[in-house]
Amino acid sequence: MDRCLKVASVVLSITLSGCSTSPSFVGNFCTTHAHDAGCSSCTPGNAATCESLLSPGSGCTAEGCGTTGCCTSGVYNPPEGCGGCTGDVGKRRRSGLEGGFERGRKNRVLDGAGWVVGIPSKLILWNTKIDSHNVSPETEQQLRSYLSANGINDVKVRINQYDPAGEWKRLSQNKAIHPGWRYTVGALAVTKYTLLPGRLFGNDEFNPFTNSISLFSDRPTIALREGAHAKRAIDSTYRGLYAASMYMPASPLWIDTAATQEVIAYARKTDQRPLEREAYFVLFPSYGARVGQSLLFFADAGTTQAAQAGFALIGHAVGRTKAYGVSDNPTQMVKSVSGIVKRSEDAPPSTVDLEEDQIQLAPDDTYQATFIPLEVTYNLEEESI
Repeated sequence: MDRCLKVASVVLSITLSGCSTSPSFVGNFCTTHAHDAGCSSCTPGNAATCESLLSPGSGCTAEGCGTTGCCTSGVYNPPEGCGGCTGDVGKRRRSGLEGGFERGRKNRVLDGAGWVVGIPSKLILWNTKIDSHNVSPETEQQLRSYLSANGINDVKVRINQYDPAGEWKRLSQNKAIHPGWRYTVGALAVTKYTLLPGRLFGNDEFNPFTNSISLFSDRPTIALREGAHAKRAIDSTYRGLYAASMYMPASPLWIDTAATQEVIAYARKTDQRPLEREAYFVLFPSYGARVGQSLLFFADAGTTQAAQAGFALIGHAVGRTKAYGVSDNPTQMVKSVSGIVKRSEDAPPSTVDLEEDQIQLAPDDTYQATFIPLEVTYNLEEESI
């Protein structure tokens, strides 16, 4: 009875003070502050109450968000982002940045030029939707769902957008990373973003210093991989050091390995077999290409491209082997990937085929049907029809 009274008193005090949400406790994250957007007079919650609602030794802390724009769960989303409070884990540092999704304005000339510039990437990954500069709502929704499921609300997702001023501003305002890291390695990363605009040159990536994702490819697994990069960077103990390590030579060996595994695990957890197959088809050769590029970072362009292609071929071979095992019909999957599409002999003709082949005949006319035997030869065997 006392426990119920304590919970009721906390809920009532917050509701009367003008907040729009009641206290909620996510995982092991316990907050003592209840700050809704525009509501700074909320009554603090009770750490003892939170502790009593969780199992003993669960790690409930009284630290909380305490940032305007966050509510008591630490994952309040009004409507895009939480004013810098990220996630349901108390160890996550608050970046002070706003999240959300933004799309660049369509420009046929610029996007067409970007599509042409991205042809090498399309050939290496053997997918025309890489650096297509035309991201579908389905791909965006996959990334939205992933970020929401992981309590990530302060990541800015720029879909086919170029905003150097916004990136420099986010670099200066990111409180989660020490200025020593931001104004050295971080400044170099944003300089690269400024001088080599992805709106023209493509390159899907997550920038840990600005907490932003740039997305130009219409492949859900590519978007999820960058989301996984964001999750691991945010959850890292030493965020500045981890962010800097993402730009080191051979970094894909530990950065992309974990991100690819995260995407596959997410696809299995959400029971999305097509998404898992796409991860093998797209992320494995992409991983190989990135490893090849990073290992020969200081080599000439021709050598780097050759290394990318060589490592990507290995990724294609391994990825297709893995995809073979998760397909409902491995034989048909391999044929479709190879461009050989053949309907199964046991499959009945589709309704569309029947309707297209039907000929409307006049009801009063008399017709005579003559059947002529045909000889069809294939596989060195003869069969009469």
